[in-house]
Amino acid sequence: MFGLAGAVAFFITQYSLAYFILFRKYRKPERWEAASCTISMAHGPLVTVLAAYDIAVSKWQLDAPNTGLERAVMEYSIAYFMVDLFHYLLFVPGKLLFVAHHLATAFVMASCRFYAGHGAQALMALLCVAEITSACQNTWSLSMFAMHVEPTRARRIHEAVCVPFYVLYSVARGIVAPLLAWRLSCFYLGGRADGVMPRWLVQCWMGIVVLAILASVLWVVDLWVEFFRACRKKNSVKVC
Repeated sequence: MFGLAGAVAFFITQYSLAYFILFRKYRKPERWEAASCTISMAHGPLVTVLAAYDIAVSKWQLDAPNTGLERAVMEYSIAYFMVDLFHYLLFVPGKLLFVAHHLATAFVMASCRFYAGHGAQALMALLCVAEITSACQNTWSLSMFAMHVEPTRARRIHEAVCVPFYVLYSVARGIVAPLLAWRLSCFYLGGRADGVMPRWLVQCWMGIVVLAILASVLWVVDLWVEFFRACRKKNSVKVC
């Protein structure tokens, strides 16, 4: 693909174009966040397709050497998380959960790509589950950021994508991800990759994966609570 340096340059360029041109009419906080969503849109759907293809054409072997495609996908993902991490550190440092997520994910990707040299197929599977919701989530987020620019259109898009996004995210992070994490844990923590991968590293990986799943589940549960609370409020207003 781009290589790590090229991918970093690509995401920085895309972020800059989004901030200075595409979303120049947005207010400052939403302008930064919308630019972040833009690079996320360039990352998530593409790596989902590439990771799914890699899994489809490769033998399921969780301790296999990393392939050229897997290395390229990981470098592209590392570049995205690096650029988006700087976005949070510079412009929205209060979102500590996102900062921690990006640091942890970049560590997993970088350690697999540049240190272990094995096990990328597990990360491809995790990327599929994590990023399959990317397009929907970023559309949902962008529609919120656009409320003060095009309120009618933005609200219509937001309401249309809200439930599909919540359902897809709930299934991916609440059902598929835990099942996948269990399968990976049985393999790695059972010592079946000890010949090519340090046990301490895969323990770190699985700890990060479990914490990420828990955080995702708590986040989507909170979204559902707010959604049903808003529905009840709307219905009560109609009755009155």
